[in-house]
This record gives sequence, C-alpha cells and structure tokens, in this order.
Amino acid sequence: MRVILTFDDGPSKRFGELLDYLIKNNQRAIFFCIGKNLEKAQNKKLIIKAIRNGFLIGNHSYSHHSFNRISFNKARTEITKTDKIIEDLYKIAGIKRKVKLFRFPSFRDGLFNKQKIQKLLKDLGYINPYHENKLFQRVNCQRKHYVYHLIQRFHRGRYDVYCNIDPADWDKRTTFELALKVIGKAEKGDIVDLHDLGYNLNLVKNILKCLRA
Repeated sequence: MRVILTFDDGPSKRFGELLDYLIKNNQRAIFFCIGKNLEKAQNKKLIIKAIRNGFLIGNHSYSHHSFNRISFNKARTEITKTDKIIEDLYKIAGIKRKVKLFRFPSFRDGLFNKQKIQKLLKDLGYINPYHENKLFQRVNCQRKHYVYHLIQRFHRGRYDVYCNIDPADWDKRTTFELALKVIGKAEKGDIVDLHDLGYNLNLVKNILKCLRA
C-alpha cells in the first residue's frame, strides 16, 4: 500500500534531521513550506538538498496567515511571493519544477475570496493531481477534530491539496496511541497531513514507522 506523505509549516529548526531520516529510510514526501522560513540561508541549503533527493516543495503561503481573514490582495502576495522563492530554489538545485502544489494554512480557503484565489492558483499553474480521489468522502482524524474537517472538506477547490489522514501531530496532547487510531485506517492513495514543527519529531518518526510497516 502506498500513501502520500505531506509535511506542513517547515522548514523548522530540526528540518535537517527529518530530511535525513526520510532519505535514510528511502521515503519521499511533499514539503508544504512557509515562504519566510525558506528565506533563511541554512534552510535554503536543506531545501536544495531535498529537491535533489526527489522531494517536492509545495507552497504553504509566505506568513501562514488564515486566508479567511485577509484580503484577496494580501492572499495573492502570500502565494506569489512564496512561489517565486520556491522557483528560485529549484533553479539553484538544477532541477525542473515539474508540478506546482499549494496547501492553505490550516486549510482555510479564503471564504468569500475563494473563487478569486482558485483562479489565481490556476493562472499560476498550480494543480491538484489528487482531486479525483476520495477526499470528498472521508477524512480520518481524531474525534475532537471531526467537525472541523467535516466543514472544511466541503469547501475544497480544484487547485489546492487537502488530506485524507490527519493524526494531529501538531497537537502537543497527541500521543502515538491517539495517532495510531487514525493512521491505522489509511488506504491506498491517501494523503497524510503531518507537520515539520521540530518538537513533534519523535512522534512523526513513530507515525512513519507505523505507516511503513
């Protein structure tokens, strides 16, 4: 069974450790990165390493603002500024950027600006190659997050990437046992939403070991 690993919010201070772990275990993933984090010199080197080792770098906005609370002009800046940073990193790495992927911070898709943002993503060449899977049917998550995902998943567009599996590794109260109840339901082709936050690295490693098994 193959699932799609995604990591939001990086690169963190421990991104290099996460990257080396994935490479060592022959795992590849999509990193949805925050633009301002990509501007740090050390992070640029690590992202270039990731690109050259077959990882995909996705756009997760520049500042991680909720797109439900900002204007369309601000949303456009958040997307295009990060897009330029990622494009430049691919050029430095000497690797063609074959696909553009975007994920909204916290899945907030812009509410009244949604259609404008979706058109912007389309015009910039962003796609969601996973749009035709089971995203509209189910999202497995901890019970306390069920209503959140229920609301969010009915507002997805065609040019942003959502998820099927959310073990809430970002929540400091999440134990491996809680995460296991969610990832144990993973099916072929599912998109797993994990986070590069540094403090959750051991939990992430345990989740990855379970998924690999």
